[in-house]
Amino acid sequence: MGSWFWISIVLMAYGVVLLVFPKQFARWGRKLEQLQGDHWAASIITPGFIRVIGCLFIVGPGLTLIELLLHRGP
Repeated sequence: MGSWFWISIVLMAYGVVLLVFPKQFARWGRKLEQLQGDHWAASIITPGFIRVIGCLFIVGPGLTLIELLLHRGP
């Protein structure tokens, strides 16, 4: 199991943070967009988009974690 277990846990925790604070991450994304001058990014970085990314960060590593736990040896 080893390092993949902990990588999955960390990514899932990051996903939970994205779900809990989507407005803050969207605000940071807009500030970064203003600094770099990419105007298309402002329409993409919304709290809803951040929540979707957070869900993906929970589901993907969660499935990996389940796989690791189901196939570990005795």
